Amino acid sequence: MPFNYYQSDNIPEPKNDYEKKVYRNLPFARRGYVFKSKALKNFYEKIDWYIPNPNYVPDLATLHPLEISWIEKYK
Repeated sequence: MPFNYYQSDNIPEPKNDYEKKVYRNLPFARRGYVFKSKALKNFYEKIDWYIPNPNYVPDLATLHPLEISWIEKYK
């Protein structure tokens, strides 16, 4: 899983709903969201750039338009 959306050409299409969920949550993982979902938490904790930030509160209004389109793509 890349850290940057500009690498999206190198990301394979998701094969199932779980992979879509992982992709959809990438903008929040980048900011250190501490996932309540055990599956997402386990996935992202294995990624070297993921640094949990218990103070981060997800807010779509603070995301870059590219990130918002990313989320929409994988709904």
